[in-house]
Amino acid sequence: MFADDIKLYNSCDNFSSLSSDLRSIYKWSQVWLLPMNLDKCVTLHFFKGNPRHVYSIGNYGLATTEFHMYLDLHVFSSLIWSDHALQVTKKANEMLFLLSKTFVKAFQNVG
Repeated sequence: MFADDIKLYNSCDNFSSLSSDLRSIYKWSQVWLLPMNLDKCVTLHFFKGNPRHVYSIGNYGLATTEFHMYLDLHVFSSLIWSDHALQVTKKANEMLFLLSKTFVKAFQNVG
């Protein structure tokens, strides 16, 4: 059993509250013997004026990223959704290309 996909958020001026929440989750995972994959844990700071606090779980410092994938949604720290639209369009074009190749070969084999 794993505790996956926990998202914590807080205002940028409440560093101690978020740090306390991280400690609580870490203690909970140890009590219930549910391992956390700390390599997958990241910090995503929104907006440029946000102070870049460094967070940790246990003795493990969390990496900071500018991008995170959440339920097929590309979330960027800038909150500019055009980046997400570009990623979705790219994926759709790749699928369309594969479908067109498949149908061309299928029609060639029929004829």
